[in-house]
Amino acid sequence: MSNTRLTVLSIPLVLLILLFTFPLASLATPPCPPSPCMNAQFQFDPTACKAAADWIGIGRISDVVHNRGEDPLYRDFAKFTFRVSRWEKNHAGLKQEIELQVNWCNLPLPLSPEGLFRIYGAGPSDTGEVQYLFIEPMQTR
Repeated sequence: MSNTRLTVLSIPLVLLILLFTFPLASLATPPCPPSPCMNAQFQFDPTACKAAADWIGIGRISDVVHNRGEDPLYRDFAKFTFRVSRWEKNHAGLKQEIELQVNWCNLPLPLSPEGLFRIYGAGPSDTGEVQYLFIEPMQTR
């Protein structure tokens, strides 16, 4: 087979491969924005998190409903209730019980949602949506 004929045959093959790979790339999850609560070394930065948060509450996590993603995600998009016992920052328009859900870009729930937690939150938005930015376990003394 001549070099020219091989080149002519490989062009449709390359086009066919491109035709099938570009749509797959469009199905990929867009990258998450950097967390406002993490520094450049990916360590929790409480000062930056407090500045970014619309509200901060201390309370307990309850009513966890797990919603594990299918293969290959293995992500738990759990829904849970945060029962606030004390507010540390602006809580206008929020109830003492806040329904939250793990989404693709925020950190998952702690493995054991027992004890007190400080949750740095965002919202409510114009649509009423409330999200958490970071869940910090409180040290018990």
